[in-house]
Amino acid sequence: DGAGRRAAVYKASWNRPSVDEAVQEGILGLTIAADKFSPERNLKFGTYATYWVRNYVRQCYNKASTGCLRLPRNYHDTKASYKKVVRELYKQHGHFPSIAMAAEKMGITVPRLELILKATRPLLSIDAPNPNFRGVGQAGKAGSDDSSNEAALVLANSLPSDEPQPVD
Repeated sequence: DGAGRRAAVYKASWNRPSVDEAVQEGILGLTIAADKFSPERNLKFGTYATYWVRNYVRQCYNKASTGCLRLPRNYHDTKASYKKVVRELYKQHGHFPSIAMAAEKMGITVPRLELILKATRPLLSIDAPNPNFRGVGQAGKAGSDDSSNEAALVLANSLPSDEPQPVD
């Protein structure tokens, strides 16, 4: 069973919906398709429903990757196209292409591609683990050792800044 195998291989991530969420969105798309379907159009229901199910599942993944930000669907499509172009150019040339090279191959301007790539980056979660600081964010959890000086670090102190810093 292909679907079962894909579900077993699926790796959960904080910026990706669970399989259950994606299935629920697909069912919602199927419900919308059933409501809007009109047999007078001479379309097969399966063909018509596929569009709605695929669209709702895609929206689910897009929403998860950009959090609460609502971005146009073509931004996500452009990012997927960019990834494909980068893979192709890497196979051809043996090194990762510049953004200018990828933009030229895609037929869009460099500033537009940079804007889309920046807008579609996953949002950072303040609760996401930071591998650079062991112990940060662990205080108060069962089994944590908050006697460590590292646990006293403040998030603001870990953020890089080019601004001049005040003298202590």
